[in-house]
Amino acid sequence: MLKFFIKLKLNSIIEKNSTKKIKRFLSWNDISSMAIIIQFDEKLNKNNLDKFIEKTGKYVEIFYIETNNKQATFGDWNCFTKKDLTFLKLPKSETILSLKTKQFDIVINTCNDNLFATALNNYLTSPFKCGPSDTYKDTDLIIYKKESLDLPLYLNDISAYLKMIKN
Repeated sequence: MLKFFIKLKLNSIIEKNSTKKIKRFLSWNDISSMAIIIQFDEKLNKNNLDKFIEKTGKYVEIFYIETNNKQATFGDWNCFTKKDLTFLKLPKSETILSLKTKQFDIVINTCNDNLFATALNNYLTSPFKCGPSDTYKDTDLIIYKKESLDLPLYLNDISAYLKMIKN
């Protein structure tokens, strides 16, 4: 029953934010800043991810969802812990305000069926959003993600598709 109310609230958030958004596809060369949303159970090798980020030559911010923890794991990432959750397990208003001040060329949501990640994806300001599914109709580019694929390989797939876009 609670999950029903969470999805109802999330749909309301998405509907409100989608009316303001103009969809526009960007090529890899047109992107200078990226936000990447990752959840704690992702196959994550921070060293490999840092190498991928460095190789892109772009400004990248990581939004790491670890809502089962009381304390943040990484000091150089935007980590979301239990303190950032509401009763419905969505971002608190303070978290939302901090997200709305950030502007990115692209937001990449790497999470499959994570409601908190979906909310983050909608609160981050960007003309172009990418992810593994479009369950909530909030993604412009859908790149399917195999469970066995580690994060840097998935991000390389996304960058390969973005390099194919011609403007």
